Amino acid sequence: MRRPIREPAADHTRTAIFKATAAVVIGVALAAGAARSLMAERSQSYETPLGGREVLTLRDGSQIELNTSTRLRISDRTDRREIWLDRGEAFFDVKHDAQRPFIVIAGDHQVIDLGTKFVMRRDSERLQVAVVEGDVRLNRQAGQPHAGSAVLSAGDVATATATALSVTKRTTAALNEELGWRRGVLVFRHTTLADAVAEFNRYNQKKLTIADPSVKRLRIGGTFPTANVEGFADAAREILKLHVTRNDDETIISR
Repeated sequence: MRRPIREPAADHTRTAIFKATAAVVIGVALAAGAARSLMAERSQSYETPLGGREVLTLRDGSQIELNTSTRLRISDRTDRREIWLDRGEAFFDVKHDAQRPFIVIAGDHQVIDLGTKFVMRRDSERLQVAVVEGDVRLNRQAGQPHAGSAVLSAGDVATATATALSVTKRTTAALNEELGWRRGVLVFRHTTLADAVAEFNRYNQKKLTIADPSVKRLRIGGTFPTANVEGFADAAREILKLHVTRNDDETIISR
């Protein structure tokens, strides 16, 4: 059997091209790795435990207040102030600087400060942005389906999901009540029992459980310390005439 004959010049050329291509690929990979490493070095992570709160003061005087079970990252860039809200809720009091935009990224959305105070809450399936003072621009990241934007002013509350964006208006008093967590309290005004229980469970290891679905839509009001699960359960018993059972790890509310 005759052996195949190699073409030395072509083989040499293919080898050279392969080596050059490999060098380019390795170079790009190293550059990408270096960029990721540089970004990691230039960002700082902050996280609060269940029921915890923390206030961060940035070098420009802006403040960020983290609510319970919140995680965010802050970059240290000279051209912009960039924050990633990975989960939870945070209140932003921003010192406006047109030369250094203040941008908060939450999943597929970003909020750009236009000189304001605002709060962002990121849950598993939605993002809520409420403006207390000033204006912000809420954008969906470029390249994402259903991309769009909205400029929000004081009193505007935007709710964004993967497919929709809606904006409602709240009074200053209503927004202040919703920000009661900054004072360590939860404020309910004609709130369903199910929603009130869900809020309490965001802050406490010992959970509230509604055993009887028929009482979930009952309404309750009042101001309660975020950690006062027992006080809330007692109020539900006295006001709504419900039954309360206490176990080691949960408090059960039923008819």
